[in-house]
Amino acid sequence: MDDLFAPYYEDGLEAWVILLADGNFQVPNPAYCKQFKELHNLKMRVLYDGDQVTGVYGQKETSIISNESGVIVFEGHSDAAQTILNAVIDEMNVGPGQCTHDQICKGEAKCLPTPGNTAYVCADMCTEGDDSTCPEGQSCYTYGPELEGYSACFKDKLIP
Repeated sequence: MDDLFAPYYEDGLEAWVILLADGNFQVPNPAYCKQFKELHNLKMRVLYDGDQVTGVYGQKETSIISNESGVIVFEGHSDAAQTILNAVIDEMNVGPGQCTHDQICKGEAKCLPTPGNTAYVCADMCTEGDDSTCPEGQSCYTYGPELEGYSACFKDKLIP
């Protein structure tokens, strides 16, 4: 698995394996983590969750990817390396402040394409044609037929 992710470490990727149970379905310990790491020839950190609090994401083979803000942007119930790598690449291709789906956005904001369609960003909804429904420095942009019914606030420099 290290070989798959190694090309992305210099771009800021941090990868860990967090064990919830050992081979006997007991809480793992540091010695088991070391053995697991050696057995699977891993360079990445192997941690154990003695209190099993990460079990909230799934009891077995759950993969989680979070962005630079700590927001979970992918949760998969699989340890298939290619599936995990595809999700990592998707997230790393999203620039700072960009989004991939609405769950990343806070409050009522939606993950929408910028008016110039250069990226997806979290944008607050607004009333069509009423810039006063947007924060200062932003204007209300109404999409064409591709997103009919959506009007969202964007920084003026993002509106062509």
